[in-house]
Amino acid sequence: MFADKVAKELSADVTLANELEANDGRLTGRIKVRVSLNQKRRLVEQIAGQLGIELSQVALVGDRAFDLSPPECFRIAYKPKDDAARRGADVVVEDNDLARILHYLV
Repeated sequence: MFADKVAKELSADVTLANELEANDGRLTGRIKVRVSLNQKRRLVEQIAGQLGIELSQVALVGDRAFDLSPPECFRIAYKPKDDAARRGADVVVEDNDLARILHYLV
């Protein structure tokens, strides 16, 4: 729900996120996995291909190393939770305000 709301506000072309399951308007505690850890690279490559863009034109934002693959993309570690993310990122943003990443994207 959050990813869809943000994507709409930003006019994003594609949104892909795991989903919190709900029943009668209440969260069940279960998650519908649409993006597993071992699928992220493949999904990024697939979406870039569908959009007809090179991986070098893709920006990834994440807090762990597995969020920042493939390495051909521009990688932003946002408040990284592991040293591998910090080392592998092109940019590290420690600020609590997520909007701080925007100037790296335009």
